Amino acid sequence: MLRHYFLQHFLYAIQDWDPRRETRWLSIRLVTPPPDTEPVPGLEHRGRVLEVWAPGRPQPQLLDRVVMPPSPPPWGDSRVHYYDPVLSDRLTTEVLRQHFPEVMRRRIGQGWRSDREPVGWPMVTQRTVPALYDYLRPFYPVRSYRTGLRFLTRGDYPAQLLQDITDILRFELPYLAADLTVERVQAAVQRFLRHAPTKRPMGPDLFRL
Repeated sequence: MLRHYFLQHFLYAIQDWDPRRETRWLSIRLVTPPPDTEPVPGLEHRGRVLEVWAPGRPQPQLLDRVVMPPSPPPWGDSRVHYYDPVLSDRLTTEVLRQHFPEVMRRRIGQGWRSDREPVGWPMVTQRTVPALYDYLRPFYPVRSYRTGLRFLTRGDYPAQLLQDITDILRFELPYLAADLTVERVQAAVQRFLRHAPTKRPMGPDLFRL
């Protein structure tokens, strides 16, 4: 289990270290060679393939390839292609240790402690938050208020609505929204309302033909 979690952190660290694939990258895929084709060395049969690539011209350069063939599953059904997760993690870890020493020297959790937003953050702020706002907004009564005691404005940001959107996303998307705050939700709603049409379907009308 420790090796598995170490591996998951390592894969994340590689993406953070070289997101544009300018130095080296790892490819993990399942390969089934098509019938009646000339076999590629090492890929004559179905298998889980780990490949390390580097940029090159006219095409990327293959630095290493490890093929893990399937084995009979513990329950004995030979029709099932089973890949031992312990062996898979061990082979992957060996490849990472050999070809990504720069990542090994990085501080643990360096990417997590930074202020860089996760890869899926635009989906949360640009899609999910506006969708939840439009659906839930009609169910929350709000009061208008005066900005600086001068201009009467609409109450577009009910405090309970913003809190509920935050709680929903934290619960439903913990891998993306664990650090989401009410302030970030309000900022996303404000950006959305600057350009959203005023006469748009909201609440149950979103699901009506």
